[in-house]
Amino acid sequence: MRRVCQLLLYIMSCGSLLTAWSQQKELPEIYQDVLIRNQVTIPGERSCSDRFQAIQEVLNSLPNQFKSLDIGASQGYFSFRMAEDYGARCTMIEDGYPNSNTIWSTGDYLHHLCQENSHLSNLCLLQRQFTPHQFAELAQLERFDVVIAFSVIHHMRRNNQEPFTIFDQAIENILSLAPVVIVENPINTGEHTQYIRKKLLEKGGRVIYTSPRGTLVYEIILFDRRDQNDSPVQLSNLSPTTYKKFNGTYSSIRER
Repeated sequence: MRRVCQLLLYIMSCGSLLTAWSQQKELPEIYQDVLIRNQVTIPGERSCSDRFQAIQEVLNSLPNQFKSLDIGASQGYFSFRMAEDYGARCTMIEDGYPNSNTIWSTGDYLHHLCQENSHLSNLCLLQRQFTPHQFAELAQLERFDVVIAFSVIHHMRRNNQEPFTIFDQAIENILSLAPVVIVENPINTGEHTQYIRKKLLEKGGRVIYTSPRGTLVYEIILFDRRDQNDSPVQLSNLSPTTYKKFNGTYSSIRER
């Protein structure tokens, strides 16, 4: 019933039944509130405004038009808010592989939402599934002011690799991308998420917010490793090399 309601709300947000029908695909799971022109058009499975409020004190401390990376951006709520409220230069990462011929992949739907938010001139989408090694490659090419990785690290598993090794590598390489990193992790879903929580806290993260989702509990963990000698990331956009290498599919970023 919730999916049906989401689809009906989406049809209304499209402006016409014909527009929605022409897409010929069902929506993916809507984890985050869907924002179009700063208005929630479809409510997500989880509340987003409270989590955004929880990180606003950190965002307020960043330089003007800060450069952000949103890993596992889902429906892009947090990047759209940062772009709208702060003029941030936002790069989003989301898996681009379709689930089927009848259901939009999360990455394709996010691409559509970027187009729906074309008034924002500071968005970039990399549509691919990143491995821990590729985060290290990205860190060699780009530097960000802040990285957001909400409820994504525990999904970074491969059939032929030991999961705890992957988690270690992912955490290490994500932390190398920016002096400020904000991670969300469910804490009561088994040994994998408990291991991730332990490693995040050992690395110096501190819990700044806790939010429930049914029987699950999620923690937002902040890493702030700035010091007085740090200079903000220069006002430069994602390079064409990075955009091409990591399958960039959408960019509205223009030189200021």
